[in-house]
Amino acid sequence: MLRYQQPLAVPFDFHAAKTRSFLFQVSYVQETLVMNHSIKSRYVTRMEATNSTPKVWKWPQKRDANQSIPDPRLLKGVIAGLQAEITLNNGLTVDARVRATSQHDLVLLVDDLTRVPVNGQVVDVTLRFNNRIVCNSRKGILHWSGLVNNQGVIALFTIEPLGNLVARWKSVGERGEVRFPIDAPAVLNKTNGEEAFGRIIDYSLNGCRFHCPEAVELGVEYASTVLFQQATIDVHVTPRWVLNSDSGFQLGCTLRAEQGVMMACRHHPQPTGLSSPLRPQTTNWPDDK
Repeated sequence: MLRYQQPLAVPFDFHAAKTRSFLFQVSYVQETLVMNHSIKSRYVTRMEATNSTPKVWKWPQKRDANQSIPDPRLLKGVIAGLQAEITLNNGLTVDARVRATSQHDLVLLVDDLTRVPVNGQVVDVTLRFNNRIVCNSRKGILHWSGLVNNQGVIALFTIEPLGNLVARWKSVGERGEVRFPIDAPAVLNKTNGEEAFGRIIDYSLNGCRFHCPEAVELGVEYASTVLFQQATIDVHVTPRWVLNSDSGFQLGCTLRAEQGVMMACRHHPQPTGLSSPLRPQTTNWPDDK
């Protein structure tokens, strides 16, 4: 027959228990610091640079070895007679002159950058040519700004293509989409499981330029993570061409259809699952996770 035996009373050592608790906390903190350091070491100064206060892009400037030449359409003069009226979310309107257009691009010259918060908001744009409306209330997302020769320049991706409207103002030899300078750390996941670290140095609606110290195979699609101040964005890039330099490789990449919109939404905390009114800007928006 089983008998229950009262265990011997052992005095509780509060000092030993407190010591064990303290050592556990120290061990936990050390493991957490090691884990966090391991994650951070993958990006080193790239994450620190991303989390710093952003600076307005300016031209002219002294270019680093890894910087690309700006798209000439950001630098040229305005198109004579073509003006834009921007209606912000708060109802205020801002007048602008048009510097360049493409199917989904509007590059505008404004008198005061502080009046136009370029934070990924969707706005209405009306275009007039010689005071006659040629495009009425098109929606676009404000995604880029800079100072060119001390003049404020902003850019929008239009939700609907501008169609034949832009043909009359397109110069011979211009590429389809405007490239916008940016400086964002990124990691490219290679097919062998390794990672290539670098920076996105410009982007367009359907492409980007990736600078990294090592070569990667062209024509292969890679999953890539881009780090911004407010968001971490997952995109898919396919390098199409490469330029070699002393500082590494510049890869001209295409993105999956309209994934450049994700770059435009870098000011938002969760650009992979945005709700209205940003979601309608593209028919190829990634599914919510």
